[in-house]
Amino acid sequence: MAGSLSRNVYETTQSLRFRMSVVMLLTATVGGCSKGKDPNRLPVFPASGHLSIQGQVPAGAFVVLHPKNGAATDPKGDVVCPRATVKPDGSFVLGSYDSADGAPLGEYSLTVEWRRIVKSPDGSPVLGPNVVPPKYGRPESSPVSVRIAEQSNEIAPITLN
Repeated sequence: MAGSLSRNVYETTQSLRFRMSVVMLLTATVGGCSKGKDPNRLPVFPASGHLSIQGQVPAGAFVVLHPKNGAATDPKGDVVCPRATVKPDGSFVLGSYDSADGAPLGEYSLTVEWRRIVKSPDGSPVLGPNVVPPKYGRPESSPVSVRIAEQSNEIAPITLN
């Protein structure tokens, strides 16, 4: 009888372990599935490009895409403006919600701001004035247009004079 009781305890323990493993696996699987797309975010598509200004690589310049005709308005009514910082090689990768996550589908005006570091009167480093021609600093006057499609987007090289 002791052997049969021991065997029943062993089988019950094994069965309980199996059931707990199945429950944990299902919980992890269902939990993983619930991490889907945020309904308050627009779908974004990879987008990158290269920028030069008057023959120079504007490392550290800030690039922003401003949607035309209300394109890129999310379900909450917020306008999404993809942005990027230009790398030392002139490349940039756009991000809308997270760094480098891409840009929503649509037509955009591109603006650029590039402020070099200068010394203040007391010698400490500060951001200087924007060195990009003013027309590129406002979406209304920028002649640069960008189209983001439902695919990976390599924006044609942008050269500002």
